[in-house]
Amino acid sequence: MQKRILSFDIARSLAILGMIFVNYRLVLGGPKDPYWLYLFFYLIEGKAAATFVTLAGVGIALMTRRRTEETITYYRKKILRRALFLFVVGLLYSPIWPADILHFYGLYMVVGAFVFHLSGVGLLLLAVFFTWGFVFLIILFDYSKGWNFETLEYVDFWTAKGMIRHLFFNGFHPVFPWVAFLLVGLWLGRKDLFNKKTRLRVFVLGVTLVAISSIVSVVGNGLGGDWVYILGTQPLPPFPFFIMIGIGTAFIVITSCFWFNEWFGDLEWLAETGQLSLTNYVLHVVIGLGILFGLGVTKASLWFVFWYSIGFFIFLVIGSHMWRKRFSRGPLEWVMRKLTG
Repeated sequence: MQKRILSFDIARSLAILGMIFVNYRLVLGGPKDPYWLYLFFYLIEGKAAATFVTLAGVGIALMTRRRTEETITYYRKKILRRALFLFVVGLLYSPIWPADILHFYGLYMVVGAFVFHLSGVGLLLLAVFFTWGFVFLIILFDYSKGWNFETLEYVDFWTAKGMIRHLFFNGFHPVFPWVAFLLVGLWLGRKDLFNKKTRLRVFVLGVTLVAISSIVSVVGNGLGGDWVYILGTQPLPPFPFFIMIGIGTAFIVITSCFWFNEWFGDLEWLAETGQLSLTNYVLHVVIGLGILFGLGVTKASLWFVFWYSIGFFIFLVIGSHMWRKRFSRGPLEWVMRKLTG
């Protein structure tokens, strides 16, 4: 079990690295040359966060793996307390980082609290419901409502209507359809990925999902018009093929981390970075971007974004290792445990 958890922690650390790449690119807005580097940032946009949320579902599955009919209520309350903590922390963090995922994360966990005991088929059907529920909503409502897409600012976030719309329909990571990643993670967390045949099947399924969604996206680009978005794999707006490629990417990353852990054996530093993922997520903005803004850097080339992202991730890896030498949990992880049990 410990090695399995370490493999998931390694995957979580890689998801953090992916989000650092994407978020620094989003803020610094460097030029598109060279093209291959622009393509790298384009391809990982949204997928790292999707992997992060999928791993949240895996975490719930691992936490509740010994559930019984008598303990379902206990686990539900525990998950709901953590959901409230993440939602509040995310809202407090939003003025600093408008693209925050934590307050959405809290809502995903609310859904997870009420469905973690469902069968695997039930979880997958619910994921399909949320995925296609977004399509139904975008037919009924104006997706651009509240957005200034030139600045990526959500203008009425702090109003009741604006916040509900933002949280459930057209925010950066709305419940419809993003909670599908957590539901699929719940399904995945029940799989024995130490079994090589099971792991290979999940990996092949991930590759298949990525291949199909990528091919369809290319077709959509060829058709032009609204088909670019409807058949696209970008996170805004999150149509079904984005969900498909996000799930596929998560499957590839997670199963690959099991292989990495077997081949290289000593990846505890990366695992420790994943164990402090909540703290590191906040630090990559507060410290990582804070340093740049303090130095007056508001625009940069893609090369700078790429290497600064790697450099700051290395800082997080070293910092996480030094912290874990003295403490069992990260600062925010410790506060969450204290407040939520």
